[in-house]
Amino acid sequence: MPYFPGETALDLEALKASVGPLVQTLREDIRFRKTRLVVEPGRFLTAESGLYVARVVTLKQSRGTTFAILDGGLNHHLSASGQFGQIIKRNFPIVAANRVDQKFDSVYEIAGPLCTPLDVLGHEVVLPGLEEGDLIAILQSGAYARTSSPHGFLSHPAPMELLVDGEEVIVARARGHYDDIIKGTFLEVAPA
Repeated sequence: MPYFPGETALDLEALKASVGPLVQTLREDIRFRKTRLVVEPGRFLTAESGLYVARVVTLKQSRGTTFAILDGGLNHHLSASGQFGQIIKRNFPIVAANRVDQKFDSVYEIAGPLCTPLDVLGHEVVLPGLEEGDLIAILQSGAYARTSSPHGFLSHPAPMELLVDGEEVIVARARGHYDDIIKGTFLEVAPA
């Protein structure tokens, strides 16, 4: 799955051509005759099917760098922050969803709302000039966005999930609430 510049999509025909003979060789070897081969193509099948969208809540200048602070961050999309198995942080494809037809001429650090320097979703991202309220979309988010992210981290609620089927938009999972964070914890005390 191509997430980063210079990467190409998986060539299924080339994969078939190279794996087919390998499978045949295994089947002919008595040691592997009862071996069942399984391929788990989860990310390949789902990455392009999802995107993570967050709203710009403020823009901040610091030491010559412009930060676009979003209403969600690594707590909703740990993979995009680079904290999920990346040794070198590389950006997922990122666009300003409500400005895709405008000239990309400004550079931003795309950061979440958490009080940790790890909450950066994009480094030196070139986008159109942003304003508060703009929507930032992180593409290729159908795999590992919600499922690998620390919802509730620093008491931030989980994001809403929408399923889009043609013109129909379905709320697949409602937005979390701050009360969800403490449900079932020792903090709940029955009135005397």
